Amino acid sequence: MRVRAKNGSVDGAWAFVTGTAVRQGPPTNLRVTAGNGQLIVTWTKPAGDLDPYELDYTSAPKLGSGAVADTDAQTGSDDTTAWIFEADVDKNAISYTITGLTNGRTYRVRLLATNKYSAPGADGYAFATGTPQAPSVSLSVSPNPVAEGSPVTVTATLSRAQSTSTVIPLTLTKGSAENSDYGTLASITIAANELSNSGQITTAQDTDLDDETFTVALGTLP
Repeated sequence: MRVRAKNGSVDGAWAFVTGTAVRQGPPTNLRVTAGNGQLIVTWTKPAGDLDPYELDYTSAPKLGSGAVADTDAQTGSDDTTAWIFEADVDKNAISYTITGLTNGRTYRVRLLATNKYSAPGADGYAFATGTPQAPSVSLSVSPNPVAEGSPVTVTATLSRAQSTSTVIPLTLTKGSAENSDYGTLASITIAANELSNSGQITTAQDTDLDDETFTVALGTLP
């Protein structure tokens, strides 16, 4: 590059400078953590003066029929046949959550880093893969058996914590007990980033001498 000054009709001498435009390298340590209908994407910021990242995803296969390659192919509107543009992500961010995905479907994610000196290109992408999954739920009760007139504690436990609160529906079914022998517990809410929570069911003491039973089970999960 060269530059010179002018004063009226008099031109100054040229001054010359040399520089190299540095093409931006990709983010590193790109990881995808599965959530319920979502993928949590994390990465390490690369060196350089970045522009915002571009984040895309696809559920199309990488090889074979209908394949969408790990390249800088243009984005489309159907994640089964093309890369889908998700967001321009702040250049200082190191995580992003993609929501609205289908549990059990495998997605590839790509994150592009660019700077003001370079156009987007395949060498600026990092790639990772993840499969959203709903967490499994287990129930436990204590004490079991319970003395009539005492409460029974029901605990719901997730296989992994969720980023939002999770409502676990319950069903109570009588066995030899009467409906009046026990109370109600429609659901247990597990707070965001927690694994478990509990609720109580009251029981009533009556004059019957027989053991009386009822069952607590999972309802229809969302």
